[in-house]
Amino acid sequence: MEQKKSVLNIFLLTIIFLFMINIVSSLGLGPAKKEYNFEPGLSEIITYKVFGVSSTKNLAISVKGDLAQYVKFDKDKLIGPGEFAVILELPDKIDTPGKNKIYISVSEEFDEELAGTFIGTAVKVNAVIYINVPYPGKYLDVDLASHNANIGEPVKFDLDLISKGVEDVTAYPKITVISDNRILETLVFKEREILSQENIKLRKFLLTENYNPGTYTANAIVLYGGDKPATSETEFKIGELIVDIINYSKKVVIDDKTQAFSIEIESGWNSNIDDADAKVVFLDSFGKVVTEFKTTSTDLIPWQKKSVLGYFDSSNFTEGFYDANITISYSGEEQRKTSSEIVMVEFIKKPFNIMLLVYVLVGLIFLIAIIFLIWKFVLKKRK
Repeated sequence: MEQKKSVLNIFLLTIIFLFMINIVSSLGLGPAKKEYNFEPGLSEIITYKVFGVSSTKNLAISVKGDLAQYVKFDKDKLIGPGEFAVILELPDKIDTPGKNKIYISVSEEFDEELAGTFIGTAVKVNAVIYINVPYPGKYLDVDLASHNANIGEPVKFDLDLISKGVEDVTAYPKITVISDNRILETLVFKEREILSQENIKLRKFLLTENYNPGTYTANAIVLYGGDKPATSETEFKIGELIVDIINYSKKVVIDDKTQAFSIEIESGWNSNIDDADAKVVFLDSFGKVVTEFKTTSTDLIPWQKKSVLGYFDSSNFTEGFYDANITISYSGEEQRKTSSEIVMVEFIKKPFNIMLLVYVLVGLIFLIAIIFLIWKFVLKKRK
């Protein structure tokens, strides 16, 4: 009885523990991120809000990171939700170029002497301050983003250029479009003057009328007077209105029960496709139809993979391989289209259920044991 009570107490404490974690885990801190370009003697006051915590909770405020020594607080503790100020005072020079990170932390405090305190449930939340310190000389950071499109639609490229050096730069950006390690086209931008710490955003469009559907690579290459060009790479897709079969049930068990047949399909289109379903026709070695059925229907968002299911009676099949003609039917741009593929499916006999045999043997042994005990008990009574 005592053991049962102990187990129950542990269970209840675990539930309370998880409940407490759920309550405290909502502690929040904002703003989550601030970013500044370094200026000698830069001074900023940032007001932070603490929320999602009970009004009696003791909270500690702290700082760590690359430039933590240049941060002060108007207070280092809070009770419950509230606000505090971070005073950021940077020196005239910082010797660590790049993105320096300062972490502002708010964490719960527990009284370790208080009975019933849950050890290890303290929650800590962080906010980050980025200080972008220029590199010596010329330094350009490049980021290229692309967007998928359908054949005949333009592909949009967004190019981000950030001058992170102490010197201004003259940039000569271009984008090369590549397929199978071959440059298909080059998009050239105008020459750009970019000041130190300046960030500019550029855009170009690629016309796709003469392109085939598929996946392509785009490389941004920017000459700016640095030791080597600044580069960035991305992939994009040009789609066509097609749904491809990428997988299917390759083995089917011959059984009296209805069997499921799964087909995984994938959209090659950069727009929505409606009502995609499949018709499956099984043929024997003479090309005669054994059975046919349709699958469930589904909608596809751009480039999505999904499975559709169909059900059929497999009892008319014998062991061996059968051809399955799978025809996918789907709608897009107010037209109904189909795509087909003939695949091979193996039909196999229902495998022997070894576990069923084990259960039967265990049951027999158990039954024999009961009969033996009853027989022994009857003999004993007769004596």
